[in-house]
Amino acid sequence: MAGRNQIFTIAALTLGLLLASSANAQWTGTGRISGVIAGPDGEPIAGAKITYRLADDPDEGPDPLVTDSDGEFRYAGLKSATWMISVEAEGFLPVPPQRTFVYATRNDPIRIQMELVPEEVVNARKRAKVNERLMKADELRAEGELEAAREEYLEALEDLEVEDHPIVLAALADTYLHEERIEEAREQLKRALEIDPNHVPSLIGMMAILVDEGNFEEANELMARLPTDQEIHPTLMMKLAQGYYNRDHMEEAKAILDRTVRDHPDEAIAYYFRGLTELNLNQTGAARADMLKFLELAPDHAEAEAAKGIIEFLPPQDE
Repeated sequence: MAGRNQIFTIAALTLGLLLASSANAQWTGTGRISGVIAGPDGEPIAGAKITYRLADDPDEGPDPLVTDSDGEFRYAGLKSATWMISVEAEGFLPVPPQRTFVYATRNDPIRIQMELVPEEVVNARKRAKVNERLMKADELRAEGELEAAREEYLEALEDLEVEDHPIVLAALADTYLHEERIEEAREQLKRALEIDPNHVPSLIGMMAILVDEGNFEEANELMARLPTDQEIHPTLMMKLAQGYYNRDHMEEAKAILDRTVRDHPDEAIAYYFRGLTELNLNQTGAARADMLKFLELAPDHAEAEAAKGIIEFLPPQDE
């Protein structure tokens, strides 16, 4: 009895599979198809995707066919009917759906010639892809995911023209600076400046490294290559000015502080240090004015009492 039950079970499963196959394959038949997909010069296109769908039921048809290294494809088992055939291939314009009739026996091979995607479209797509990658890298950098950001920047470099590398190299350098990996940052900035000696973010990044190392003269030389109206972070400018001040190079310190005040008129401490520099240059009227401005902007600053003492010591104007 157990044997007979097993036979009935197997028979039932087999019948169920056959019925399911019949229900899910309304497009099957005895038609055999083949063909070649070629480029504009007749060269075979490997990896092209050919999609067959029944004209009266676009959801019915086999999985997409893929051409071999000779650009050829073949398939046996299509229903005799009118089909829509479409073709896609990387780097080529897609072939929109075309009607074709498949007979129940062997069908004549078809040949489809594809046109290349225009160069301007390729470049536009490439730029869009790179921009998307760079935006992702910038977001990762802002979130502190520095290693992941570097991976995205490096991938973007591979698809960019060399003249566009500096902005990415400067961003790469910034990720290293955040990790205090100074030499790696320096290397990226050097590469950027070799391509574009006046690349602003790279000049400023290299300035920051040089100032922290106490190489104020070279940092000042880099600043001279920046546009005169280029704003630089006040912290960097103050470090550079203090470097010159501490070495008794007052003219250089004052020039840097003048620029700092011009670009950051609300940076209170810049007025204080410029006032000290002006005192050393015997510009007492200017020094007094800067100390007054400092107190106006930051009356509760730690240096406020010192500023008040200087003001009391100085006459209202140069004599």
